[in-house]
Amino acid sequence: MMLRSNRYIIFIFGLMLMLSSVAGYAQKSTNCATAIKEADEMYREGNYDNAVLLLNSALKECKLSKREKEDAYLILAQAYLEKEQYAEVNQLFIKLLNNDPNFKLKDSLYQDDFYTYYDRIKIRPLFSAGLKLGLNFPHYAIKNLYSLNNANNYSLAYKPEVGYSYGAFAEWQFHNNISFVTDNDFSKMGYSRTINGSDVNKSILNYSEVLKSFETSLYVKKYFLHKQFKPFIYLGGYYTHLNNATANVELTYKLKDNITPDVDNYYLNKSNVDMIGMRNTNRFGVISGIGVSYKTKNILLSADVSYRVDVVRNLTNSANRYQNEDLLFTYYYIDNNVNLSRVDITFSVAYILKYSVKSN
Repeated sequence: MMLRSNRYIIFIFGLMLMLSSVAGYAQKSTNCATAIKEADEMYREGNYDNAVLLLNSALKECKLSKREKEDAYLILAQAYLEKEQYAEVNQLFIKLLNNDPNFKLKDSLYQDDFYTYYDRIKIRPLFSAGLKLGLNFPHYAIKNLYSLNNANNYSLAYKPEVGYSYGAFAEWQFHNNISFVTDNDFSKMGYSRTINGSDVNKSILNYSEVLKSFETSLYVKKYFLHKQFKPFIYLGGYYTHLNNATANVELTYKLKDNITPDVDNYYLNKSNVDMIGMRNTNRFGVISGIGVSYKTKNILLSADVSYRVDVVRNLTNSANRYQNEDLLFTYYYIDNNVNLSRVDITFSVAYILKYSVKSN
């Protein structure tokens, strides 16, 4: 009975010693400070199997930096290529480019097959987000003409005032060179009108209005070429919510006394007239554009020219055309039916948040 117990103790002791030795060897084989250097030496000596074991252990157990992971993936890919394990080579290149999407192989550093398998990996931006700033050149087209008297000319064109817009956007490149883009912008623009009277009073009515809106756009963008500079086109729709419409109006005219030869000059003005009730605050339209982007690492710089036109409602709320009696009876001002369109010149900067890395 004593002999059997001793054998059992010896067996347990031997097993513990063996496990301790294995653990000690594993710890030595995955020394994080020297693992990649040792694996590189193993690879150069043709010891591919041990190089693979050591690097896989290091990638699993060590907290490697981005650069250390890059070195490990490159040595592993070369070792797997020598072992003719091509599926693993493809997976390693995917991991390599997920680790650093902007990584580029240096010429004449690896075997020819290494470049062949690397070139099979296709990488493109998947998600990006950024900021944009632009100038707006509006156009106000008269659709229906209204007037209060025949002496005044209400048909003169609306003179546009250059505005601006700024906002944020997000882009999802769901297919090779094709994206969905959504942006949210604040815009400010305006126009002015001068209505001249031809009667003896020689009245001159000056009217100006500022429009401030919040806009949401959704469109499809198509890129061309696979270069650092990429031209693109896009087409989609937008929704505009008019937040504020404020007008300034002034009237000058001459009034001749019927008894004496005297002529009196009159001047009336009113500022910050709230016009929001006389406007269609919710409008929809179509947007189209063309531009070019430039990529440097994870930054995308773009410039584009777009055209927007309202298609569902025009700017003027016809039901409230006569709402402001002071404008009607004091200043002899009335709105025409006006459709708003504009050309935008926009500059934007985006950061690529995620890439798509796939093997062909």
